[in-house]
Amino acid sequence: GPVHGVYEYQVEMALHGHDGIYNKCYTNGDNTGLIATDTQKNAIYAVAKRMSSTTPKEFGLDLCRDFLIEYPSILEAAKVEVVSTKWSWAAVGDAPHDYGFEKYSSESTAVMSALLPLETDPIEFSIISKIKK
Repeated sequence: GPVHGVYEYQVEMALHGHDGIYNKCYTNGDNTGLIATDTQKNAIYAVAKRMSSTTPKEFGLDLCRDFLIEYPSILEAAKVEVVSTKWSWAAVGDAPHDYGFEKYSSESTAVMSALLPLETDPIEFSIISKIKK
């Protein structure tokens, strides 16, 4: 069959709420009605499974879109950074392993995507750069 590539995505998300809704978290210790970090993590996995994004940039925009559609009463903007690292088939002797992988290199690609309110076009911070870890 076809050979698949494997990429690891490290995702960092910043959600911006209406009228300072997240401020109460810091000033009063009250996170009632806000989007919990576990909910964000689970949503990232769900979007990864459901969407057909093929690049970190597309995936970041899909995440932003999904959160703004899912939580319109809470969110006014979303910003996502996706760091992509390529993995390759692990070698066993001179042959690739059937199901084992190893990091291809120490280089990663970082992409920042952001969406403002749904009435506007997506605004992307095209910060596309190679970074080394």
